[in-house]
Amino acid sequence: MCICLRKCIDGLTVKHLRAMSTKCLGAVVFGAGIAGKVRIRDISACDSGVVGAKLVGFVSRRQLEIDGAIQITEDEAFQRPDVDVVLVCTEPGAHEPVIRKALANGKHVLVEFPVCSSASVTSELLSVATEKGLVLHEENIALLTPSHLSMKERLEKTNSTILKGELQLSANYNGWVEDFQKSGGPFCVNVSLIQTFYDLLGNDLQATGGQLEINEAGFTATATLTCSKCRDLTITLRRSKERQPRNKKMTFTLEDGTIIDDTPGVTPPPAEGVPQPSKKPGLFMQDFLQFVDKVKGVKDSGANTARTLHCIQVAENIHRFMGLELQKL
Repeated sequence: MCICLRKCIDGLTVKHLRAMSTKCLGAVVFGAGIAGKVRIRDISACDSGVVGAKLVGFVSRRQLEIDGAIQITEDEAFQRPDVDVVLVCTEPGAHEPVIRKALANGKHVLVEFPVCSSASVTSELLSVATEKGLVLHEENIALLTPSHLSMKERLEKTNSTILKGELQLSANYNGWVEDFQKSGGPFCVNVSLIQTFYDLLGNDLQATGGQLEINEAGFTATATLTCSKCRDLTITLRRSKERQPRNKKMTFTLEDGTIIDDTPGVTPPPAEGVPQPSKKPGLFMQDFLQFVDKVKGVKDSGANTARTLHCIQVAENIHRFMGLELQKL
């Protein structure tokens, strides 16, 4: 490429980013389940001048009435010029076609984890987004929680070797998490658990084993992993047909005998006369703000993309250890 053409392209890129940084992005939410309704509520209630985004509408298979939001068709979402970003909040099995259409129509995409049920397709979609100069951002609000951030800080400060790490999650079926052929294997649907270890311990996380037990009550999936900071890592995932509270627990055992867990501490009330810190936006809104910053060129997407690609591949490797062969994997 000649120097003049390169300078021209660079100049256009700079102009595009400057224009995008001042533009109020039009957003459409696909899916009106729990996550979708939170997204709709947050974006419609925010100050568009401050956040830099506004809600254009939402798309749902059902006819719904949601305060402060307008239901539009799928074709409108992809073809309207005032729609810049698409938020995909459907079940995982429906992610891929929506993402493909959004990227094909020049829309940036925020998608609830996982991007889709296949590592190869995830890589393809991220490549398409990059080629088109678009952002494909995978949500994982677990990485924004106070307990996770506290755990990360404590692990970074320790001088003792981490001998063992354990992460456990128990929850009930929800209509699609148990359907491996439709939504991907257990560690694809729950790839956020792998991403938790990745974020805490580094990008060299690898699968060393996996087991799956399915019975009349539900299923238990176990993964063993390793990395340079900790050779002995285990994730245990239990899903039950019976309704039960969602429960997540993480523990690290250090060589000096210290146990570090993610049990939330009790925050003491502020002393009299001391102003309280300003309240942070909710986790979904924090995630959306990061996405907006990436779309506007304020924040880089590289770390999120690397985590997405690495962890979905680890999930597939765990499934291979299980002997779980899925048509979509």
